[in-house]
Amino acid sequence: MQRVNVTPAQRHTGNRKHYALKQVIGKGAYGVVYKAVNRATEQVIAIKAIEYDNEEELQEHMLEIDLLKNLKHDNIVKYHGFIQSSHELYILLEYCIRGSLRDLVKKQPLSEVKAKTYIKQTLRGLQYLHDQGVIHRDIKAANLLLTEDGTIKLADFGVSTRVNNMAMTYAGSPNWMAPEVMLGKGASTVSDIWSLGATVVELLTGNPPFYNLVNEAACYAIVNDVYYPPEHLSSKCKKFIECCFQKNMFKRPQAHQLLQNVWLQEGKDKLEQFREDPTPVDKWDADFFQIDAVTRSPSPKKQLGDSYKYTDQLKTGNLLNSPDVIMQNVTAEEMSDLMFEIGTSDSQKGTQGKILSNLFALDKDYLSCAGSKLFVSMGGVPLLMKHEKVLATYFSSNIPLLVQCGILTYVNSLQNTPFLLQIVEYLNRTLSSERWAKWCSTVSSLQDALTKELLLGNKSAEFILLQLSTSPAFLFDFTKLMIPNFSGSKAKHVIFKCFNNILKRAYSVDLSYTPTNSVSASSTISSLQFHVDSSLYPRGEILPDDFVDWLLKFIPYTDGSSKEIKIFLELFYYSSHLNPKRLRQLVESNKFLPFISDLQQNVKFLHSATCLNVCVDISNELNKAAFPEMLNIANRFLEHSELFTNTVEIILNCTLFAIREGYQCDVNRQRTLIEVDKNGIKCGSIACGILINRFFEKEDQFPKFVAKYTRLLALPPFGKLCYDLVLDPRFVDKVTRIFTLYQASLIIQIDALKFLKIALTRALEYTPPSKGTKDINPKKLLESTLNNPIYNTNEHQLNQTVGRLSKFLLSNWTSSKLPQLIHPNTSGPLLDPSIISPPHSPPPSRQARLGKVGNDSILIHQLSDDIASLCKGNHRPVHDFEGFLIPSKVPSGD
Repeated sequence: MQRVNVTPAQRHTGNRKHYALKQVIGKGAYGVVYKAVNRATEQVIAIKAIEYDNEEELQEHMLEIDLLKNLKHDNIVKYHGFIQSSHELYILLEYCIRGSLRDLVKKQPLSEVKAKTYIKQTLRGLQYLHDQGVIHRDIKAANLLLTEDGTIKLADFGVSTRVNNMAMTYAGSPNWMAPEVMLGKGASTVSDIWSLGATVVELLTGNPPFYNLVNEAACYAIVNDVYYPPEHLSSKCKKFIECCFQKNMFKRPQAHQLLQNVWLQEGKDKLEQFREDPTPVDKWDADFFQIDAVTRSPSPKKQLGDSYKYTDQLKTGNLLNSPDVIMQNVTAEEMSDLMFEIGTSDSQKGTQGKILSNLFALDKDYLSCAGSKLFVSMGGVPLLMKHEKVLATYFSSNIPLLVQCGILTYVNSLQNTPFLLQIVEYLNRTLSSERWAKWCSTVSSLQDALTKELLLGNKSAEFILLQLSTSPAFLFDFTKLMIPNFSGSKAKHVIFKCFNNILKRAYSVDLSYTPTNSVSASSTISSLQFHVDSSLYPRGEILPDDFVDWLLKFIPYTDGSSKEIKIFLELFYYSSHLNPKRLRQLVESNKFLPFISDLQQNVKFLHSATCLNVCVDISNELNKAAFPEMLNIANRFLEHSELFTNTVEIILNCTLFAIREGYQCDVNRQRTLIEVDKNGIKCGSIACGILINRFFEKEDQFPKFVAKYTRLLALPPFGKLCYDLVLDPRFVDKVTRIFTLYQASLIIQIDALKFLKIALTRALEYTPPSKGTKDINPKKLLESTLNNPIYNTNEHQLNQTVGRLSKFLLSNWTSSKLPQLIHPNTSGPLLDPSIISPPHSPPPSRQARLGKVGNDSILIHQLSDDIASLCKGNHRPVHDFEGFLIPSKVPSGD
């Protein structure tokens, strides 16, 4: 899906496919700049293509757009709009046909007179920027573009910022950078003036100041040394440069002040003689093969006998004379006739193709392609469709012509993979995405061609693979994507990204098209009917059994590229999620969990959601060898509160595994740990204290972790945790805040009640440790038997907590009449009269809340009653201070 924002002039073609990208005209740290043509209006523009991986990177690049769209000045490059796709941003800009000032000074430095015309325009642009509160931060000759009529345009606002943003970051090019920026004091409008001074030096000498020093030395020189302009410059020019290089930024002049400088004012009336020649000079190569009829021969006419003698040699391929002699006696018309004659002959394809290749080569070298142009204009191209070498060598720049002449009929027989990809890329710009992907499915050799060219660094292969991987209309053969070895990280990144794109979308596509072998040569693009041969692929894309083993061969270094690690983790997640077999392969590999452990030391990935999600999945398929490692991983995740929700699930799965396998789980009361061991061998521990603290930290995270946390508390080893949690002084306030915060959500309130019921029940069931069972006092034992317990402070606090929560719950959901809470066996009150409200109608303050969410929920009232029944004296376990269980009174049989 694309996001499009264009100016009115471009609005009716606001889509990347409506622009034909030509050659690359610039490259930078943030993207590539292309020359492009609007297909509808034929307007030439520049398109800056920027890749981004996430929303944060996108927002950084959108800052450049936010600046450009509000800047309107003759000396600022015009902004036409932007097009945003899923991972690419295209900024549409004014195209400056004469390139940059850097291109001029590469040939030779400028004179002072000519340089002044450009500097004055640059200052006008800077004055406008500074008046708008914008700092350019990267003024240099390469960013000063020149239009056809000689107008300067300030470009590349990728590191620009507004003055009110303080501009404290280190940005720009070192040799042009102001000393205050070097020292980390931040950039200001006069920082651009320093850069302008460096640009003046660059224009007049060919290089910026201190160009012969390495970056570190240049930075030191800019801050500490004095720059002396070259001796050959005029004194006024030197003083202008010295003004720009004033180290005290508060004494450095502004742009409007420099416009009045005597150097720029000098000879103002004589500048007209130096005005640039308005004749268009496009330095870029021609984009397409021109098909113009030849009106004259490049060589004089020869006698017929001489002509036949030489054309016969060309026709047979047996050159008796040197090519120089032959081509002096052959005209463009004769060369065109030879091409037609050979193209229609019945000679063998190999011989025919070889002769045609020689003809086109000689025509290019000696006749400047005049013969081939005439051949094309007379409709000869269809005769070449079986001669791939000729097409790939001499017509690859004119794919539209080849498509019109029927090349699609022969596409499955093409052996030249770069040529094939050129055709595929052209159709991508011409057809809709789905139609293009369906057509690609008819090209049986395409996937092999793509992987081959990808390993050779072909950019088109990268683009096509990534595009196809997002479309369900093209089914991949995964075994062809599983390249055994990668020669570079870029190819590996593209393959991993393709797998991720494929696995994100639906796994199967219903291909119900009739198989076909070719496309009719007479068909036009708009009338083509594409059919998929479903026998080429399995029905639906299925990962091979050895996929995990293949992927594990490319585990990256944990201190390597963050982009490489990120896409690697994503691929593991998408390929193994909800797939027990692959998860077990990961666990049994003995490579992946150590990789995760090492990765946790990398702060960039410590908080990675993908890394955590993979660990959650793996924790469902643990084995005895992997259990200790996973427990340690979980404890490291637990140290970070923002990862708490999924970490609870990992601990839950680890505990379930330990219980299932018969591990011993002992509570270390001094360290608030649950220590896990097997046959006396320690396997790890669970930090109960951190689990308790995390519960109290963020109410807004409660809905995410409550269900998992409740399941964890219900497990046998966590009785002590429940006991400590409920006795925590913050517990009652925390619970009441939760019910207040989520009073509008029935589901969350029910989950909270389930949690509360489990926590209170486990806390009441927990038997505190006995202080010793030796020499038990008979009197105390008798008192215990007679249900006359010794007073226990913690027991009393626990009773108070349960009572307070019961009272809160009974008043939280109000009905018109509270039920009489009577114990079914004793016929006595369930709660003390001081705890519950009387059973008559609620007071007016409570009647106002009768419509509260959950008031009419049977489940909520049942859970509340269950919690209320846990109060002291209602058949819950009671212990004395030495840990003895005190029996309840046996209810009477009345």
